[in-house]
Amino acid sequence: MKTAWLLAIGDTHFGGYRSLMPKGFRYKVENREGRYDRKLYRLTAGQRYLLYCFNEMQRRVRKYTDRYVLAHMGDIIHGYHDQMFRILCLPDTDDQSDAAELLLTPLVAESVGAYFCCGTKFHRGTKSNPEWRVVDLIRRNLREMKLDIPCKYADAHNIRILDKTFNFVHGHSQVQDWPMTPLGREAADNILFAELKQTPKADVILRAHIHPSRFSPIYEFNKWAVFTPAWHLPTEYTSVGRARYFRSIPLIGALLFRVTEEPMPAGVSIIPITFPQPRAEMRVERVKW
Repeated sequence: MKTAWLLAIGDTHFGGYRSLMPKGFRYKVENREGRYDRKLYRLTAGQRYLLYCFNEMQRRVRKYTDRYVLAHMGDIIHGYHDQMFRILCLPDTDDQSDAAELLLTPLVAESVGAYFCCGTKFHRGTKSNPEWRVVDLIRRNLREMKLDIPCKYADAHNIRILDKTFNFVHGHSQVQDWPMTPLGREAADNILFAELKQTPKADVILRAHIHPSRFSPIYEFNKWAVFTPAWHLPTEYTSVGRARYFRSIPLIGALLFRVTEEPMPAGVSIIPITFPQPRAEMRVERVKW
């Protein structure tokens, strides 16, 4: 029986202080002459931890397979998220794109095909699309490596693996309490709109954007539906921008899908590759009494 694999990651937010960053990256700094020099960026403790998790994720994936389809669920870079640059370690979106390219190219190079979803405009910026630039840079790298690997960027993807159709969309939802609610609606809506010939019938529905606090896939209407974890640590928005603090702490990691020729649901199994919050986030200060 044939077996295929799909690796889903998302919400990498390259360029944010609390987001994934490569080691040894040099970013643009304006000098006194009005020109740009390059300065070495030193990772924060949180970024060092995320980079460790990212490398460990790749190591764990290789225990299962050395070939997979790659799905990036969007929000590749952090963009112009904060006008005062208080939570951006790389204010320039070209720097953010370059940083993303460095860490994502090896993932794409090990894949049989890569599919990047369009993220929210909130992170992409308004004057250009740095996410598209990331994909373009990765394509250039693949050509230099003489690798013929399809690398596509779109707002939505529908791909078929061993007679199972996967639907990828970044999505948009403020749900915190019950992630299964919008997923269940998406599963039901897929039946309706597939009957209306407006979309393909999906066997697996992947969404991102909400930075889920836990791994909570659902199986309804003969479909799997799940939110992908994020690569982003809690920020001040977690504590002051949402009503539910504990359910706003993002799960770190990726999802690995095992696809076989068996009928659903046995034909698709989901392996979460997730990590706990760093020790600094778990520290409790003791008060002398």
